[in-house]
Amino acid sequence: CNSNSVINQSPACRALFLNFILLGRRKSGKSSAGNMILGREEFQRDKKTVQCDAGHAEISGWSVTVVDTPGWSLFGQAKPTQVRREILRSPSFCPNFARHPGHVSETLQFSYLQTVLVLGS
Repeated sequence: CNSNSVINQSPACRALFLNFILLGRRKSGKSSAGNMILGREEFQRDKKTVQCDAGHAEISGWSVTVVDTPGWSLFGQAKPTQVRREILRSPSFCPNFARHPGHVSETLQFSYLQTVLVLGS
């Protein structure tokens, strides 16, 4: 169980967790997608998401975390600095992200940072 890689660990040592951070434009269905993943109405669909919110569930033996984030807008309806700040905070809502940062691939980290940089532009 001392391996730094999830892939090299035996099945008994692997933590069975999935983290989803939902990113997208305003009104793109992020809250609805999160509700579908969790199998319940965790996120309000009729209310604007202004800050990150997380829901957790056990699904088929997996600990699943879904983070709903505010959406960005092409027409100034969302405050870009607030949206960017919330998106940067979103991984902190994933319990295993902070505990196992080495399990996040460099490609995923780069992709995540690119998305956040585009939003901040």
